[in-house]
Amino acid sequence: MNILDSILSTDVKNILVFGRITNLPGNKALSKLFCGNYSDPRVSTIGLKKFYKITWCEIKKNKQDELYQNKKWYEQYIAVKNESIIFFSNSNYLLARDISVLSIVFVIFYPIMLMFPYIYYNYKVHIYFIINWIVTTYSAHKAGEKFANNVLIENYIKGENNEHS
Repeated sequence: MNILDSILSTDVKNILVFGRITNLPGNKALSKLFCGNYSDPRVSTIGLKKFYKITWCEIKKNKQDELYQNKKWYEQYIAVKNESIIFFSNSNYLLARDISVLSIVFVIFYPIMLMFPYIYYNYKVHIYFIINWIVTTYSAHKAGEKFANNVLIENYIKGENNEHS
């Protein structure tokens, strides 16, 4: 896996897993908070919206830049990247994304292997690879959402603690 990880760029891996570079978890985190059905029992949604209101206004003003929200989210990430919850959720996300990419490779290359002698196609194995790819891609999406959400919450908690100090 390390060889594949080295060969493919981050952008290629993100496109393979998320379809478009604009579908990255950080590019949707604040949209989900302000426009979606956001819910997290750890914090007040109202408090979270108040905390990120200025950032959200900046994002709305810069709609022409499709990745502006991700850039603003990344600024939030940098502020808390050394927190243990962020470190581990980032690791989980990257691992899930890379396993998903590896699963895609198996789905694509398994039928190509038929060109080699003494390799026989088994549709059950191919179905297994396809199911594995679906499950790992779903897992990568969920791990990414969780990671992006943890960044928002950690910044909120950090900001709230600084406010009351």
